[in-house]
Amino acid sequence: MRRYWYRRFLIIILIFTITVGSGLLIRENRMEKEVSVESISDDLLIPGGMPIGIYMETDGVMVLGTEKMKSVDGSSYEPASRLVKPGDYIIEIDGVKVQNKKELLSEVAKIDSDEVILRLRRDEENISVKIKPVKCKGDEYKLGIWVRDNTQGLGTVTFLTKNSEYGALGHGIHDVDTGELLDMADGRLYATSIRDIKKGTDGNPGGMEGIIVYNGYNVL
Repeated sequence: MRRYWYRRFLIIILIFTITVGSGLLIRENRMEKEVSVESISDDLLIPGGMPIGIYMETDGVMVLGTEKMKSVDGSSYEPASRLVKPGDYIIEIDGVKVQNKKELLSEVAKIDSDEVILRLRRDEENISVKIKPVKCKGDEYKLGIWVRDNTQGLGTVTFLTKNSEYGALGHGIHDVDTGELLDMADGRLYATSIRDIKKGTDGNPGGMEGIIVYNGYNVL
């Protein structure tokens, strides 16, 4: 009697094994038919992570703010107040295009009238504003506008291609004074020496501290 039940028990196990095994085999065969690999591009993309120094030039001269200027008559004026605002980009002055602070200052130094027209880019729209410059000591005219035309910092290389093209950071960069996303026109990467890494915590992003020497020898 015990042998009989023992044999029945072995037969049940054998049937179960065959059934499950067949099911697994069928599923594996189906997966082999459903999954296929197809080459869609021959481009080589290498994930990065290497620390780099970044130098970027803005697309136009970015306005940071305005201030009062003391005129030759002894009074203080703020000629650009309410006419320009932080985040604007100065692209022309009296019809002359300017791309950086040097060009802007050069044109301001040529002012010899009571009014100048600034062409601004604001929120992807170009507008013109008329400003009365302040005549200061030495017959020098000033607009009373704080500006910036570049920014620097540390980041990482996101990827490289076989043609030495690259992507760095992988996200936009905000100006430290205005909080506005910068419109960039050009930039370069530099070798950097990382001195410290601050680990991020919940709600507080981490960062890197390092030294960047902006010269031709360190350009990547």
